Parts: sequence; C-alpha cells; structure tokens
Amino acid sequence: MADELDLLRNLGRELVEPDEDSEERARELLRQRIDAARADGLAGRARRPRLRWSLLIASVMLLVGSALGFGLGNRLTPSGSASANVGFGFLPAHGWNVMQSGTLDEAGEARAIAANVPLEPSDDFADVSLAALRLLPADGVLIRVRFSPRGDPAKDGAHPVRELPLRFADAERLRPYYSVARYRLRAGIGGYNVEARVYFGEDAPSNRAVDAAQNQLNRLVVAADRVTLRAQPLITLSVVTLSGSVDNGRAGEDIKIQAKDCGLDFFRVVDGAITERGGGWSTFYNLGQGPSTTLRAVWNEATSAEVAVRKRAWIDLKTLSGRRFEVNVFQRRAWRKRALIQRFDQRLGRWRPAKSVVLTDDDGYKASASFTVSLAKGTRIRAVFPRSQTGPCYETGTSRTLTT
Repeated sequence: MADELDLLRNLGRELVEPDEDSEERARELLRQRIDAARADGLAGRARRPRLRWSLLIASVMLLVGSALGFGLGNRLTPSGSASANVGFGFLPAHGWNVMQSGTLDEAGEARAIAANVPLEPSDDFADVSLAALRLLPADGVLIRVRFSPRGDPAKDGAHPVRELPLRFADAERLRPYYSVARYRLRAGIGGYNVEARVYFGEDAPSNRAVDAAQNQLNRLVVAADRVTLRAQPLITLSVVTLSGSVDNGRAGEDIKIQAKDCGLDFFRVVDGAITERGGGWSTFYNLGQGPSTTLRAVWNEATSAEVAVRKRAWIDLKTLSGRRFEVNVFQRRAWRKRALIQRFDQRLGRWRPAKSVVLTDDDGYKASASFTVSLAKGTRIRAVFPRSQTGPCYETGTSRTLTT
C-alpha cells in the first residue's frame, strides 16, 4: 500500500507544475486508462479487481482529470460493451490559462480556449470578442478549438484526416482583425472534426509566438467516444437526420441504429449505416406514424449516448365546402380527443381560439371530424392538437393554414 501512496504523491507533484516529461507521462497515463477500460469491457469484467486497486485507479483518474482541466467520465454501457474515458481539451502547461467544456453539449459540440494571457470567467466558449482580441499583447497567443462528431459529408470534406499533434504549418491565414493575426486549422481526428482558431497579438507574429502556439497545439487531446450519434431535428414530424463517427477513423465500418419507442423498455434495430473515410457516417430515419423514440448507435460492441427524438403529432385541416372543414389527426388512440381550431387576429397579431372539435371518426390509423365555423370571409384558420390531447408520446401538432 505504501508503494501505491507514493505513486499518488509523485503523480500529484508532477501535475502541479508540469514539464515536458510530466506532460508526456500524463498523456501516456490517459492512453493507458482508455486502453485498459476498453480491454476490461471486452473481457466482460470476468473478475473484480481488489478494492485497494479500484481506489487507486479512481484516485489517479481524479488527479489526472483535475490536472488536465477537462471532464473525464465513464459512461455506463450495456453488458458486453466497452467503456471509455472521454475528454476534449489541452494538457496543462506552465504560463497558459485554459477554459474547456470537456464533453459534448446538447448541440454535439465541445469547446476549449487556451491563452498565454489571463482569461476572464465571463469569456464565452462560443466566440472570442474583437475587444478581447485587441487586448492581446504583441507576444500574446489565444487558441479556440471546437470539436464535433464527423458524419456530415459537407463538413467532413472541409476537415482533412490528420493525426495529433496538429501542425501550425497546416493552418490557413484568415483576414486579420485590425492588428490581430488569425489562422484556422481544420482536421478530422479519431472520428471527430476539430477546428482550431489561432490568434496572435500582432499582424506579423514572431517566431517565438508561433513556437508557443505550436507547443500548445502539441498538448491538444481528443479522447473520444468509441461511437457517437447526433440527431437533427430533435422534434420532427417524421424524418430525422442521423450522423456520427467511430473512433478508429476507418471507412467501411458497420453501424446499427437502435430505437426504443415511447412506452417500450427495449431497443430494436431499425436502421444502419456505413462509415466513410475518417470514421464519419450519416443516414435518415423515418419515424413514420410511430411515437417519440430514443435512438442509439452500436458499433463493435460499443454503444453511443442515447438521443431522445420527439415526434410531433400530425394534424391536417382541409376545406370541404364554404364554411365546412375537416380535421384529421394521424395518431393511434386519438378517437374522442379534441382538436382546437384557431383564428388569426390581425389586430393583435396572434392566434386566438375559435372552436373545439371532438374527433368522432376513427379508421384505425387516423381520427377525424367535420365541422363548420362562422367567421368573416378571408380569416386565416388552423387546427392544433395540443399536448394535453396527444399524450406523453407526442408533441403538439399544428396544421397548415387555410383561409375562410
């Protein structure tokens, strides 16, 4: 146990004031932990490690996670699948300040900012203001990086497959902000698109400033999910675009798309995709007349994070004759529910209630009703099937607009 405590103490000292050797040891430790986690998952966790070694590994990961400055966390995956540590950002370096989100947000992006000047807590991950950049001293360097899964062919094509560490020599120069030089470096790494923006405090950066930027790019880490999934839009009437990536960056990998429909407690295979060069993949999934669902991607015994896709109720409004109309709701168990008819108030500039209609007819796949409405000629109307009527498995639906 003494040896284990010494290891923790030594690691803690190294990570407080990192030099090049300790940075490499931290990077190697991260690789080892990721490889060990994957191997452990593939082995099916046949036997549990001793408690004291479990505590040791947890303590080491806590120290490494704190020192690296980005979130490292294990995702719980189904039995038989491998787990991996996930993080995006920069390894520590003396004289550099870093802000980083660490993991992907709801929009499917992670961000990091590193600078050799102080960063304010109010600084925004999403952008760097012109005012802040103009405060960079002559030898100042600021690097902003965005990470997102590959899978969108249009975006993937602009991010050539590269390996870490990124090379500043591959960056393209952009139009400067006044005296601030700007460079952009794009790359596809481990199934992710990485875009780094490098800013210098003067229009013609010195060799010293360029070397500083390169040294910081050398500390960039992309420890990704083994397989990712992104869905757009998250609320849809029928079709959703799915995209993602695998961490080996290879083409020809088989992806299975699984769905767990609202009201069910199991996943089933509903679609599939094949990865392109760089590990990205994309496909379309049609929910049809089905309810809201939860999707996930499965590849090589690894499972992506789950993504909830909400299904908007499909409601249609059509004219029968004169002031007589028909409303149809294409949803199971909609019989005897109510559709709301609304009119547009030109004076107030908003929709107002006009009528409530009970869906009295049902043929198994849609519920409908005909009705009359007494409104001035030229009034715009629409039908709404509200959440109070859709139930938990659908979102509010709104029809097209008609004119009386």
